[in-house]
Amino acid sequence: MLLVMAGNVRAATDVGRFTEMTRLVVPLGRGGARPGVTVAHDMIRHEVTLDLSGVPRRGVNSLLRQVEVAGGRHRLQRHRGGVQVVIWLPFNNIQAYWQVDNSRRVLRVDIGSGRYLLPEQPRLRVADLLPKKLPGRENIAEAEKAWADGDLSRARRLLRSREHEGGMTG
Repeated sequence: MLLVMAGNVRAATDVGRFTEMTRLVVPLGRGGARPGVTVAHDMIRHEVTLDLSGVPRRGVNSLLRQVEVAGGRHRLQRHRGGVQVVIWLPFNNIQAYWQVDNSRRVLRVDIGSGRYLLPEQPRLRVADLLPKKLPGRENIAEAEKAWADGDLSRARRLLRSREHEGGMTG
């Protein structure tokens, strides 16, 4: 897999979650604290919101420069616990995933066009609405979890097995 820091990359068909992506690498400095990261996707506005805490100022500045180099726009808001960065990049079905590399002390944020559509958030959990004694309720909960994890074939298989067992009425 070819990765270019803060550059758009066309992913091959076997490369994970994206069809096209940008990787942003944020230095975390020498501190031993693990950063707090929260990600929210908005596919309609083509934006990703990152809530960061424990990331040094130079790391945030590096993130903003990389977004500009990648052809995106950003909005930064500082708050007491850290910063909120809203990033606009020209991706359809925009999604973001992050990972902390403790050995290199960097935060990697991958933003790109998702291979699969994500369910709307917050996600409605149908299994929680069903009666506890309904046979096959566990299959529905497993199917929802598989769907959320992006394993659509497993989710479909679980729902079909539930349908063959007798539908939703048992």
